[in-house]
Amino acid sequence: MTLNLSIRPFTPHDYPAIAHVRSTVWPDNPVLPQTLRNQDERMKPGLVLRRLVAENNGRVVGYANFSHMEWMYHPQKFWTNLLVHPEHQRQGIGSALYEHLMNELRAFDPIKLSASTREDKSQALRFMQKHGFKEEFRAWESRLDLAGFEPEKWAGHIQKVLRDGYEIKSLAELEGDPQREREMYALDLECSRDVPLPPGEAFTFPDLERYWQNARANTNFRPEMWFLAVKDGEYAGVSQLFARPADHDLNTGFTAVKPTHRRHGVALALKLTALEYAKGQGKTAVRTENAQVNRPMLSINERLGFEKLPAWIDFAKVLKGEA
Repeated sequence: MTLNLSIRPFTPHDYPAIAHVRSTVWPDNPVLPQTLRNQDERMKPGLVLRRLVAENNGRVVGYANFSHMEWMYHPQKFWTNLLVHPEHQRQGIGSALYEHLMNELRAFDPIKLSASTREDKSQALRFMQKHGFKEEFRAWESRLDLAGFEPEKWAGHIQKVLRDGYEIKSLAELEGDPQREREMYALDLECSRDVPLPPGEAFTFPDLERYWQNARANTNFRPEMWFLAVKDGEYAGVSQLFARPADHDLNTGFTAVKPTHRRHGVALALKLTALEYAKGQGKTAVRTENAQVNRPMLSINERLGFEKLPAWIDFAKVLKGEA
């Protein structure tokens, strides 16, 4: 078919089309249109999000976007994403989208662009290199098939943590605690300081109100799927699960333990509780993602039988130095 390409701004009517493109490019990580819409609607007011769509003969065949990163905010740093439907690749559509994206970005005087792809996507890797992006960070995505997970074999590990004075409860079960939201926030804030980030970057952690506003607005958030270790009223650790409505797996959000409570088996007990819940709900698998330098959490996942998938690679294109 003759290429008849046009590139235009995204409209809300395009959510089904871009969800189809993304799910075709990443068939093992499908997404629903309503999930993409929800992600956009949850973006903090005042931050930038721009998206372009590429049409060939009136059909959406690709899209590109750039946005501020709320969790690592800098007014001149942007996360970028560009995908072309596999049937329409190698026709110059990606390069055309990239050129339009860069033209849109100029108004914001960007100093750094970030992007991500997987190590098994050779064409995407070449595209990154061609356009001046350099690797700066890697993370493993891992998946545990719950058919082979036997909770009873691990019961002793949870019992040990309980004997040490910890309780393990879901966020839903802690609803009666008037300090629940502040304690959960304080736990996340303290533990996030230890999360590995790309070189030179730092977390811009939200305030308490924004933290819970974002959580509650997430259609994949379920209070019964956040598991907490509590000791003497202190929230010591957490392991979060999130729904994946496009398939039958669950995603792991944040698993972390405060430094003063580490090396007591708390993280393992929380992960085991989450996995037992997922299996009891009839889910197929649990997925997680960890920086390759995060050896302690990788060790726990390996011990549990998580299988590593191809690594995700974060790339950066530095356009100018920071002022």
